[in-house]
Amino acid sequence: MKMRFAHSEPLQALIASNEDSVILDDMNLNSFFKLWVVFAILAVLLTPFKLSAQPSSVHADLPLWTNSEDLWPRSFSDDDGFGCSGPVKFGEWKRTYYPQTEEGDAYTTDPDWLKIHNYGVFHCAYGFRWSYDLEGLETETAKLGHMVELGFVDTENGKRKLWAMQIGFSPGSDYIFLTRLESSEPDTPFDVLDMKCPKKYIRKTENIDIFLTDYCSINDKRSMRRFAKRMAKRPPTGKLEYIERPDK
Repeated sequence: MKMRFAHSEPLQALIASNEDSVILDDMNLNSFFKLWVVFAILAVLLTPFKLSAQPSSVHADLPLWTNSEDLWPRSFSDDDGFGCSGPVKFGEWKRTYYPQTEEGDAYTTDPDWLKIHNYGVFHCAYGFRWSYDLEGLETETAKLGHMVELGFVDTENGKRKLWAMQIGFSPGSDYIFLTRLESSEPDTPFDVLDMKCPKKYIRKTENIDIFLTDYCSINDKRSMRRFAKRMAKRPPTGKLEYIERPDK
């Protein structure tokens, strides 16, 4: 069986041609398409994954806020009992990202989930358990930490209270910054702040294969607070809202 093709520049290196036409037999045709498939697969495999270089949190080599008066939850005792109380409701929270900031920086549009629970009644701390889906909230390992109140800031949405999640104790802590309306309600939603790390705080070495090694490192309280207030001036990257689940 013979097949006839019109003359084509990309095929010249692979097939014989004359002034009017190009003739390929079945074997050469199959070889050509196999070669094309191989090149297509290699192009996909050798193209680096586009992973965001923007860290989702800021790291400090040691926890910056250690005084119990700065940290939530806190212990309480009264005539009705004792335990730990704080400004954030225990349960499941959904973190939803906006598609992009005003400068066009891309963020994932897929939400993730956070389960917050109390560590104990004598030693007060939050357990933060992150997952990409609800089912994972029951199996992911929790990281202990606290909420830190950083005062009020003026944002594009008006005056808000600035909060930091201080996650982990050793080696150091990770920080996620949030704002929300002043409210006594522990299920009040938060805005999730941007993490546009200044170059002087970025630590990095060579990437390992497709895996990025850079992260944002701020190791003194004053600089961390200043950074958080600067991020509060930028458009938020998403929201964190409590999800009421009747089955729980």
